[in-house]
Amino acid sequence: IIARDVTCTFPGCRQPATRCDLDHITPYDPSQPAHTQTTADNLHALCRHHHQAKTKKHWNVHRNPTTGVTWWTSADGLTFARHPTPAQIDYTALTTHPPPPPRHSGTAEDRPPPF
Repeated sequence: IIARDVTCTFPGCRQPATRCDLDHITPYDPSQPAHTQTTADNLHALCRHHHQAKTKKHWNVHRNPTTGVTWWTSADGLTFARHPTPAQIDYTALTTHPPPPPRHSGTAEDRPPPF
C-alpha cells in the first residue's frame, strides 16, 4: 500500500506514504470479519490531517480498483480526483553489477580473512 500510494492520497498532498496512516476507504465495521475489510483494495495512505478530515465526514472517498484513481467529494459536493503516483525506480541499480573483488596472489597467510 505504501509502495502503491507513494504519498497521502488526498489530492495535492505530498506527505510521504511512509509517514501516513493506513486508512480503510470503506469504514471498518467491527460486526464484519476483519479479513474481508482490511485488504489492499480497501486501504490507502492518508496523512493524519486528511485522515481526520475523512473521519469527521468533511470528505468522502472512494477508489476505482481498476484505474487506481481515488475520488474525493467534499461536504459541499465538490469532487476531486487523485491519480496514482508512479513509483520512481532506478532500473540502472538493478542492471549494473559491482566489479569483482581483486585477486590475491601468494600464500594463504598473505590473503585477508574471508569476513
